[in-house]
Amino acid sequence: MRMITMLVAMFFCTSVFANNLFIPNHYRSDRQLNNFSAIGWSNRSEVGLSIAQENSKDQKGGVDDDKSDTTMISPYVFHRFENGFNTEVGLTQFNMDTDAVAPGATSGKSDGFGYNVNLGYEIPAAPVAVGVNIFNLETNTDPTTGTSTDVDLRNIGLGIGYRLGSNVYLGFGVSEARLEVLNLSTNFQSFAFGIGKVYGDAKKPTATTELALLTSNEDGEKTYGLAMRGLVNSGAIQYVGELGFGGSDDNTGADSLSYNVDFGVDVQWEMLYVFPKISYENEHTNNDTDDSELSASLQAGYRANQIEAFFRYTVGQGEDENTTPALTEKDKSNEITIGARYFF
Repeated sequence: MRMITMLVAMFFCTSVFANNLFIPNHYRSDRQLNNFSAIGWSNRSEVGLSIAQENSKDQKGGVDDDKSDTTMISPYVFHRFENGFNTEVGLTQFNMDTDAVAPGATSGKSDGFGYNVNLGYEIPAAPVAVGVNIFNLETNTDPTTGTSTDVDLRNIGLGIGYRLGSNVYLGFGVSEARLEVLNLSTNFQSFAFGIGKVYGDAKKPTATTELALLTSNEDGEKTYGLAMRGLVNSGAIQYVGELGFGGSDDNTGADSLSYNVDFGVDVQWEMLYVFPKISYENEHTNNDTDDSELSASLQAGYRANQIEAFFRYTVGQGEDENTTPALTEKDKSNEITIGARYFF
């Protein structure tokens, strides 16, 4: 169950700095694949690779429960063709080893492979862009005791966007996802509506903003969210931030409200740069439980002559508070990431 929860959060979490839904992508650091019509609007040509190693420790009821080590390798390539066609492809391979600490906890190994294939097109004769997202992730969890678990997560998304005057963008997207665990399956239907604007020069803007409304339906559980993200360029500094609100209407009665706040600053001196970032998330349910997650990272590297190489260190801590103290869970983690990019 730990691996299932992790991979669902990995894909369906909307609090991601550097991916856009409906406007061109101009983030300098932590560059992610886009969604919906942002695939068609964006103009990025680069290839990159990152390798991450994460160590985490969990507690339940104040007692150490288990600890895990995860290694993730993620290559990607973005390319914009002169005819307005755009491609974004990303691969992910990960392995996780979990060691039980408390009696009753389960040790085991998990591994998985996933891919994103995004295709976009900006129509030359009209201010319209379209995008297609295709995602697949397969994992296997093999505990030292018990039955191994196979998980398959698939998603396809379609988006269309329209550019008004003064670089104002409108967009709509729809996606369908299916999660299969053993012989059980869960379907997710999601819809997104958004508006955004690029300020200043279209290729080197002074700022960008995006406001998106997201809704989804997971076998009767309805969720909704409002995400506001953007960036501001000021000389050698780029400020990035996001503010999100969300909630769910569960058919079992466990409704929730959530919010997230993210902020980062990319500062460049000549060929060197640093990028500190902080993120906080909180979710409260009507059965008086609170889930919170706080993380902070510092990225530093070299960026010049079409090449970027970086090192990033991330620390995080979370708490799943329960009205029964013995069921309250806490986790702490640290992650080291190295990566490189070539811009062409």
